[in-house]
Amino acid sequence: MIRKIVQHGASSLTVSLPYRWTKQNGLKKGDEINLNLMGKTILIKAGKEAEMISKTLHFTRDKPFMKRYLLNLYKQGYDEVILKFDSKLPTSKIIEKIDELLGFEIVEQDEHSCIIRNVANVKEEEFETMLKRLFIVTMGFMEDTINEMKKGKSHPSSISVEKENNKLANYCMRVLSKGYFESISRALDIATVIDKIEIIGDLLGDLRVKAKPSTKTIRLSNQILDYFKKIYISYFSSTKNLMKLKDIRTDLYKNFDNITSDQNISYQFKQVLEQLHHIELLI
Repeated sequence: MIRKIVQHGASSLTVSLPYRWTKQNGLKKGDEINLNLMGKTILIKAGKEAEMISKTLHFTRDKPFMKRYLLNLYKQGYDEVILKFDSKLPTSKIIEKIDELLGFEIVEQDEHSCIIRNVANVKEEEFETMLKRLFIVTMGFMEDTINEMKKGKSHPSSISVEKENNKLANYCMRVLSKGYFESISRALDIATVIDKIEIIGDLLGDLRVKAKPSTKTIRLSNQILDYFKKIYISYFSSTKNLMKLKDIRTDLYKNFDNITSDQNISYQFKQVLEQLHHIELLI
C-alpha cells in the first residue's frame, strides 16, 4: 500500500491512514494511536499502548486443550486469555504451562472456564538483562551437566533448569512481539538467537548419562562450554573477535572425529555446537 507524504506548514509532514483500517478499529478524529519507531519502519497500533489485548478460546471434544495455544498467545503479546471448556477445566495442565510464562497468572476461574492475565508489565529496558540471564542460565546448565557427567550421572535438576530456560526464552520472545526493537531485521536475528539457546536447553535436558564418559568426551564438552562463554562475551561486547570464534568452532568440529565412544553424549553436544554456530553467525 502506497501513500504520499503531504507537507503542512514549514516542518510538518503527514500521511493519511487507510479508511478501511480506521473503520475496523473504530478510530475517529482526536483518537490516539501508538507509533513504534523501528529504523526505517514505523509500526502503527490502534489505541493507546496500555490497551489490553485479549483473546477467548473455546475448547470442545473435537478441539482439545493444547498447552501450545497458551504459549503462542503469550509470545504474540496477548495480555489476557479467556479459556472456556465444554468439559471440566484442566487446571493442572494450565498451571503447568503458566509456570513457563513469566507474568501470566490465573485471576478468575470456575468449573468450566478461567481468565489468565498478564500481571507484569513488559519493559524495554529489561530486555537485555533477561536475554543475558537466558545465556547465563543455559551456560550454567551446561556446566552442571558436564560436572554430573564426570560422575556418570545425568543432571539431577534438569527439568527445573530447562523450565527456567523456557521461561526466559518465552519472555524474550514476548518482548520482541511487543515491538521493542530497533528494526525488524534486528528483531528477527535476536529471535533466532533466543530460539537457538532454548534448543540448547532442550538438548541438555534430554541428555541421559548411564556411565562415566571418556576423558576425550569430557574435554570436548568443556571446550564447547568455553566456546559458548566466548560467544556470550562477544555477543554483548562492542569488540568482536569473529575470526577467533570461527577458528575455535572449526577445531571443535574436527575433534568429534576423535570420539569413538559415548555416541549419545557426543551426538547431543554436536547438536549444541550446531546451535552455537548459528548464534556466532549473528554476532
